[in-house]
Amino acid sequence: MSKLRFLCIDGASSEVIPNLPSSLRWFSWRQSHLEILPTNFYHKKLVHMDLSKSWNIRQAWTNKPQNENQRFQKLKMFYLQNCWNLSESPDFSWFPYLKTLDLQYCRNLGDLHKSIGDLKSLVDLYLTMTNIKELPENICRLSSLKHLILGFAIH
Repeated sequence: MSKLRFLCIDGASSEVIPNLPSSLRWFSWRQSHLEILPTNFYHKKLVHMDLSKSWNIRQAWTNKPQNENQRFQKLKMFYLQNCWNLSESPDFSWFPYLKTLDLQYCRNLGDLHKSIGDLKSLVDLYLTMTNIKELPENICRLSSLKHLILGFAIH
């Protein structure tokens, strides 16, 4: 599978993460069973990542990357929609060139990591049905932002 560019998996076990080919550009792993995404998982060439409906995920890349080579250099679209147990947003320094971030229906998500303000390329930010009560002050630094969709969770 050394030339694989598109991979869509639903509900597979956690062994899939470390063995992804470096040629991968589009990765969709809905309904993942992981609780915490491994910090050693990154792909330089990945453009689209969808981990939606992964109800067990509590944390995703909460630490800053060890070095700049351990970041998603090309990632433009990141979907964590319907990750109900996600309680901490990722440290966004993992995704420096992100254009779309979808955190809709992450009902336990109460805060955005302060690095959100560093996403100079972010155009779309979806936060409907989260538990975020206050946006970080540095969100005003998102100079490319065109769509900010907010809403609140009903408990």
